[in-house]
Amino acid sequence: MPSIPHRRRVAIALIAAISVGAPARTHAQPTEKPKNLKVLPADLTRDSVVKFMRFVVASGLGVSCSYCHGAPNVPFDSIDFASDERPTKRTAREMLRMVARINGELLPAIPNRGTPAIEVQCITCHRGSPRPLMLEDTLGTVLARFGVDSAIATYDRLKQRFTGRFAYDFSQRSLNTLADRLIDQKQLAEARRMLELNIQEHPEAWDPVNTLAHVLESLGEKDLAIAQYRRVLELFPTYSPAKRRLEALTGKAP
Repeated sequence: MPSIPHRRRVAIALIAAISVGAPARTHAQPTEKPKNLKVLPADLTRDSVVKFMRFVVASGLGVSCSYCHGAPNVPFDSIDFASDERPTKRTAREMLRMVARINGELLPAIPNRGTPAIEVQCITCHRGSPRPLMLEDTLGTVLARFGVDSAIATYDRLKQRFTGRFAYDFSQRSLNTLADRLIDQKQLAEARRMLELNIQEHPEAWDPVNTLAHVLESLGEKDLAIAQYRRVLELFPTYSPAKRRLEALTGKAP
């Protein structure tokens, strides 16, 4: 764990970096000094702590104060900010210690790091989401627990909420990665659904079409596989592996 003086330098540096851009709030705020600070320096002013926390929750995790300090339906003025009851607050403390160690000990040890040296912040990993998971990991967890239909529904909800933000990568890469994992696990029917979704979302991309053609071959759906290989060549006319598969399946050169 970093020493208290080092944590102080990290916290003050972060606060200085964000103070100009801290989002405004209209809630009435109590004026007493912050209590029960265990990672941030105990002598920080309340305004400094509030600015830092606003940056963490709004920009870093995309949540509100109640995520760590109170139940969603608790009025803001009734929140006990000093309480350690909620596990999310205790987790946040450990995450702040981790950030302090990365910035104070690990990154400075990297040779030729460059100037100015960029430091890690909560947003670096969380990207505006409370759980810093890749899209394929989130969908894969839902699929394993609830099935492919739920995974597709989750994709739609996340896309509606997060498009235009950088919490999730909605390019073809995420669904391709998930499909590849499913293929490795012999879950070909589920991989097919993910690839069909990918093609629907990215009709200009040839590689999910090519992977779908391979999956369809494995599922014994020869005619559909041939159609997909032909679609690959419409999108990528010089892609020789698709030409070879078409020739093998149809007995003639495409």
